[in-house]
Amino acid sequence: MMTITEKRSVIDCIFERVTSKIWSNFLYFPENWDAVELAQYIADKFQEESIFLNRDTPRKKAYKNDCLVFNL
Repeated sequence: MMTITEKRSVIDCIFERVTSKIWSNFLYFPENWDAVELAQYIADKFQEESIFLNRDTPRKKAYKNDCLVFNL
């Protein structure tokens, strides 16, 4: 079980990794991209960080259930 502080630290690390990836490619974004493409790009970068990506495990099922039950 993780403490609140540990959870915050993990979240901060994930945001830092994703933010770093996004900013490292920022100058290469096509000029015609607007909020729609940028939002999708950001979502894609977070998706790449997913541990459950392309996995169907009991833990993933439990995670989805928790999100449903706790309205997350």
